Amino acid sequence: AAACFALGAVLIRLWVIDSPLLAARNIIFTGALQLSLLLPWFWQHWQWPGWASTSALLVLGTLSTGLVYVLFTSLIRRAGATFAAFSNYLVPPFGLLLALILLNQQPSGRLLISLVAVLLAVALDQWLAWRIRQSQGSGV
Repeated sequence: AAACFALGAVLIRLWVIDSPLLAARNIIFTGALQLSLLLPWFWQHWQWPGWASTSALLVLGTLSTGLVYVLFTSLIRRAGATFAAFSNYLVPPFGLLLALILLNQQPSGRLLISLVAVLLAVALDQWLAWRIRQSQGSGV
């Protein structure tokens, strides 16, 4: 999954020359088309969930996913695929923060250790990139 995500970010950077809105539409459409290939295996077990669930699915699929892809393709065009991929590392800290504030959940020790590991990895990457820029700028 990580390799597909990275490849997708690079391909967006290379191929998206139109508006981010069109790119998001194309990404969501091709994803839906690929998932429809699995339909024959799941069709026999499918039941209509009702209008409320279907409406919620359509709203979440078009608004939230569509908005995220518009923002993501815009970020890739402006800052590059690598920066956009690293921005996804902000999801766990903010998810934890929202769980603490909104749901009054208590984080486990493993969760905190995992969060620290992710943040240290991002910090190390940023520090190494800064060191490389410094060494290239000073002629060393």
